[in-house]
Amino acid sequence: MKSERKVQGAQWYITLPKDWRRGHGVEKGDTMDAIFEPDSVMILNPQNRQLSALEGKLIGILTALPGLVDTRELIDGLREIVDDLAST
Repeated sequence: MKSERKVQGAQWYITLPKDWRRGHGVEKGDTMDAIFEPDSVMILNPQNRQLSALEGKLIGILTALPGLVDTRELIDGLREIVDDLAST
């Protein structure tokens, strides 16, 4: 599944392909919290920095997985990884 990263303020969010959005009732402009709540895929980026290659790959993998795994557990794990990366 192709995805792209965009910046809005100090937050990164994922834009999902139009055919996926249409099939899941997602409207243009919806935030990831609105789409996946409580399984949010939003990544906070307080320094407004470029994502590392590792972070980008992890996010790309996650956007392809919803429905195949327990996304809540996976999202929590990703947040811990991103927090660890941000603190280094």
